[in-house]
Amino acid sequence: MGQLEAALANRPYTLFNGHFHSFSHRKRLGRDYSILVTTGGSQNSKDSMSFDHVTLVRMAKEPVVNHLKMEGILDETRKVPIVLDSFLIVKE
Repeated sequence: MGQLEAALANRPYTLFNGHFHSFSHRKRLGRDYSILVTTGGSQNSKDSMSFDHVTLVRMAKEPVVNHLKMEGILDETRKVPIVLDSFLIVKE
């Protein structure tokens, strides 16, 4: 157990970190630990867990966490781009 985990041991918490550019989630010490990906940063094209996304956290009794892949977010023309491998198709 690290110093921060020890300091928070008696409190509920959810931990997020980044930098590795490969999405992952695990339970540790009964808490949620997530590694976030990118919002336009470099990615490993061979890593299926490397993608552009935005994380939305809504505070309720427990945090509600949703990860939105950028392919599903409207562009400035209100269209949803659909990505198929290396092809970009804009749904009108």
